[in-house]
Amino acid sequence: MPSYGTGYGAPYDTAYGPGHGTAQQPSVHAPGQAPHAQTPHAQAPAPAPTAPQKKPKRRVRTVLMAATLVLAVGAGAAAAVWLTKKDGDGGQAKGGGSSSSPVGKNPPKQSPVVATPSDTPSEDSSVPPANVTYTVVFQDKPITVRTPESLSTTQIDFDVPAVDPTGKLAYDNTEFEARDDRLDFRQALGKANGTTPEECRDGALQNPLPNSASAQALNDDHLIKAGDTMCSVTTKGNLAMWKITKVTPSTDKNIPTFEGTVTLWKATR
Repeated sequence: MPSYGTGYGAPYDTAYGPGHGTAQQPSVHAPGQAPHAQTPHAQAPAPAPTAPQKKPKRRVRTVLMAATLVLAVGAGAAAAVWLTKKDGDGGQAKGGGSSSSPVGKNPPKQSPVVATPSDTPSEDSSVPPANVTYTVVFQDKPITVRTPESLSTTQIDFDVPAVDPTGKLAYDNTEFEARDDRLDFRQALGKANGTTPEECRDGALQNPLPNSASAQALNDDHLIKAGDTMCSVTTKGNLAMWKITKVTPSTDKNIPTFEGTVTLWKATR
């Protein structure tokens, strides 16, 4: 095929080459100007393919486990701080002030306290001590304790003295009660070997009767008989001496009737 000229430069070939590419076109320039030199562009070589790297599975697994552990520890610490703050706020709300340090569930064991002479129990204040002075409140006042009716109660108060078959005396002030079948002693009643205050005190504390005396023991066994000196520390802490002058037995298995006198002493240090 004939080539065509443009009038400005050398003709160019439009034929396809072996690589089916187009021929390089000449640069166009204005009349009277020299053509610019064409600088060939060098094509950078393609990077060589690299072999695929294996992923560090073990390292990834270790990192994931460490991250999980950190998150668990952090969550536990946050929960502990939240609970502590909640408890502190609750203590302030209830107590109205600043909360004190928490007390453990198991407080420290305290050392056993060794009793000193000042810690030992003292003598019973209701019992007159041995080294006291006795002052006569009244002497040889007569009293008679008769057999109560069936299901009735007679109360005896040595501090007055008083015998009430209606049962209206204050119970805390009575030394003993008489029923149709027995005597019930609220304060110990004992037999003394003499009539002095000291002997009376010893008899009340060292030779008391049982806390209840049946009608049979009183009638048949003569548990309390004429001539006996019966003594008692009263509910008010005084010392009473009941001297039995006469005992009338019962014929129908009830308690006897007792006659006698009462002397009362007040103990002072």
